[in-house]
Formats: sequence, structure tokens, C-alpha cells
Amino acid sequence: MAKVSKAAPTGKGTTIGEIEDLLNGAYGKLSIALRRAPPEQSDLISTALDLIEWVLNQLIIQDLHQDALILGKLSAQLKKATAKLNQLKTVLTQLSNAGALGTSLLNTIGTILPFL
Repeated sequence: MAKVSKAAPTGKGTTIGEIEDLLNGAYGKLSIALRRAPPEQSDLISTALDLIEWVLNQLIIQDLHQDALILGKLSAQLKKATAKLNQLKTVLTQLSNAGALGTSLLNTIGTILPFL
């Protein structure tokens, strides 16, 4: 059985991680009880174990979905930042080209001035 240890608040002071810990604890106790249970109780305990496992899996799926949403938002922010960096690179390239042109003009003027 999978364990997730997220500490996302549920809004009532209990975290998802605490709920998972309680469910995992109940799962462990029921697993032990299943080995000792009379046949007429084993079906009920097995159903409870299946239900606990399903709830834990749903919590994991929800957590993965939330992670995917966060990654999607981060990806969009990175794309915007990359676009801004590319714009800055273009401006810096233009400034560098203008500086090189200015240097070339000054060198040309410096070369011509002694002949005037």
C-alpha cells in the first residue's frame, strides 16, 4: 500500500498526512485482525481493507493532480520569463551592435583627423 506524507491542511486543523497516517494505522490493525478473524467476519474486514486502500489511492491521485496543476502554472511562468529574456537579449545585442558601430566610427574619425 502506498503512503503519501503531504501536510496539506484540510481546513479543520487536521492535515491530509495525518488522515493518511490514521488510515494506514487502521489498515495495519485490520490486516492483523483479518488473520485472526473467524470466516464470517473476514469478508467484512476484507471489504474495509479494500475501502481504506481505495481512499488512500484517491488521495494519491488527487495529490498528483494538484502537482500537475502546479507544474502547469510553473511552466507558463517559465515560458513568460523566457520570452522576456529573449527580448532583453535582443535589446542587448542591438546595444552591442550600436556600440561596435560607434567604436568603428570613432576609429575612422580618429584616422581621418590627422589628415585634416
